[in-house]
Amino acid sequence: MPADIARLSNIVDVTSSGSSFAVRLSSGRVAAWGNPAAGGLVPSRISAYTNVIEIIGGGYGFAVRLDTNRIDTWGDQDQGGRVPDAVARRDDIVQIASTNGAYAVLYADGTADAFGNPLWGGDVRSVASQLTGVRAIIGNAQAFAFLTADRRVVTAGLAGGGGNSDGVQNQLLRQLSYHLG
Repeated sequence: MPADIARLSNIVDVTSSGSSFAVRLSSGRVAAWGNPAAGGLVPSRISAYTNVIEIIGGGYGFAVRLDTNRIDTWGDQDQGGRVPDAVARRDDIVQIASTNGAYAVLYADGTADAFGNPLWGGDVRSVASQLTGVRAIIGNAQAFAFLTADRRVVTAGLAGGGGNSDGVQNQLLRQLSYHLG
């Protein structure tokens, strides 16, 4: 750990990417170290934030959620390190989840979206019509599972990593639930 980070006394969260670490400070700022290509170097636009309320690690970078319910990311641009304009404009993001190369966001209206590497869940166009009433998003290394209010499970990402749940939909349907606390 770099000496300037080790001296910090206001760290409230620590998270990792594939080869970097990032911390969220009580001041609403973030700091990072490790592989610069995987988020270990915080860009100036991210360092300027004083309202970060959540930080999520992906395989090749990080995402932050701000107290304005907007997000930003940094790291490898092909692996979710650049937020698409349509997502960047939204100010109703209530959750972020990650895979090794993508991020998924849940909006307050129960819809969801994803961006980053399409193989790892960054392209949800094929299931977009099913992403309604979403209550939670869970990411593993290669895929996302979107849990809905009517107890459906919608998946996206690498098929062999859980991104295709067609073969088990009969077992999953209405078997899972997610309760907001």
